[in-house]
Amino acid sequence: MLTENAAGAIRVLGLERPSVLGFSMGGSTAIRLAATHPELLRSILVGGWSNTQPDGQAILNSEGYQAWYKSWLAWLEDLQKQAPREQLISTLTQVPPGAPLPAEDEYVPMVDANAHVDLNLVRRGNELWSQASSQAAETKAMMQHILCPILLMYSGFFPVPGAPQTLREGPSEQPNVKIVRFENAGHLIYRDRFEQFVAVVKTFLSAL
Repeated sequence: MLTENAAGAIRVLGLERPSVLGFSMGGSTAIRLAATHPELLRSILVGGWSNTQPDGQAILNSEGYQAWYKSWLAWLEDLQKQAPREQLISTLTQVPPGAPLPAEDEYVPMVDANAHVDLNLVRRGNELWSQASSQAAETKAMMQHILCPILLMYSGFFPVPGAPQTLREGPSEQPNVKIVRFENAGHLIYRDRFEQFVAVVKTFLSAL
């Protein structure tokens, strides 16, 4: 669905073979887009995506995950019944302890997104996790058939305080794939390592 939505947006906007950047789950979407609609794209840039298969069954069997999932769903259900002012206050409970409060221009849209998320989709969470492993394998297989240039930007999930932050180009099995690893970077590399992230993206695009 996400892949076809992206393809439709490119067509409707009349974009001529753009380079598409997909981040996290959007990385899988970008890969699938390039594999199924190669005529639409010039290149793809993928960040925050892992080529390892998630163990969906282990997640489903995790008591910790299931407890979090149920409490999050209950919170979303309650949030969508609240007035906008109450929603702004309620969402503060979702900010991790010790984490800085996002800026207003980020926080307000985040609250609005949670207040309008499709709860029927959220309720399918366990079903979707059960499909995660097979979908990851399918996406990885699709990438092997893509001919356009691909930039893969890998990072960890949480950086280690005080550890050196470096960039390292990794080996690639495909001639059209460039791999750059952001050592000791968090999942949100575009935020954690903004200048390096932009520099890597610009260098890739300028070489096309």
